[in-house]
Amino acid sequence: MRRKFNKTEIIMFKQIILVASALVALTIAASSCGGGKTEEVVDSTAVDTSMVMEAAPDTVAQAPTVEVPAAVTAAFQAKYPTATVAADGWESEDEGIYEVEFTMDSKTYEAEFDSTGVWRETDTPMQESEVPAAVTKSLKAGKYKAATVLAIESLELPKYPKLVEYQLAKGTDTMTVRFDEKGKEVVIK
Repeated sequence: MRRKFNKTEIIMFKQIILVASALVALTIAASSCGGGKTEEVVDSTAVDTSMVMEAAPDTVAQAPTVEVPAAVTAAFQAKYPTATVAADGWESEDEGIYEVEFTMDSKTYEAEFDSTGVWRETDTPMQESEVPAAVTKSLKAGKYKAATVLAIESLELPKYPKLVEYQLAKGTDTMTVRFDEKGKEVVIK
């Protein structure tokens, strides 16, 4: 199963790409301009970048409303009775999978259910300080020690109730790796 990034992560990655693109454009413009013209190029590029970055979240917020089967909403409510779902919190993925973004106990979660209401997974973002020490030790001492951490999530699956999932970058490649609480890497097929 290949994990999809949530809305917040997609917006963050888009903003990072936009800022990086703007920095490249600034560098090229600065090296080709002489004297006082560099300042003008920097100012106009900064304005353009901020306008694009402000527009990105609006694009995501305009997602169409999804009709969710009653079995799915019933299963969700049974599993998470105190959860609050945002107005645009439901998405329909390929193959009859429904994803819901919700808040509970002041945390944001995403859960997936199939069209019959069978729960598939739940994840929530984590801070590095929340990761068990054994997991941090395994990541830093193992084959991923040279990788850059892009995101960390707590992942709950039917067969694996508590996993830590990392989105990593190594060079131009990105990868997803998962560890149990004891620091053992878990490969899910």
